Amino acid sequence: MHKLISILLVLIWVPMPAIASSQINVQEDENAQARCIQQFVTQCINKCEKSGDSDCTQLCAENAKNECRQAGE
Repeated sequence: MHKLISILLVLIWVPMPAIASSQINVQEDENAQARCIQQFVTQCINKCEKSGDSDCTQLCAENAKNECRQAGE
């Protein structure tokens, strides 16, 4: 009986670090994507405003989402 309880505890406890690790990885991916978007938008707006285009913020935000999609994967 003692062995059975020990085995059950090990089976329950072993996956816990893997679950915590995947949650950390998701957060890191989200942070990487947010940094990418922020950097891309800033650079894009600077270039866009210099070229005289209108509505730079919206255009750059849409482009940033597409360009930075892989950063969060």
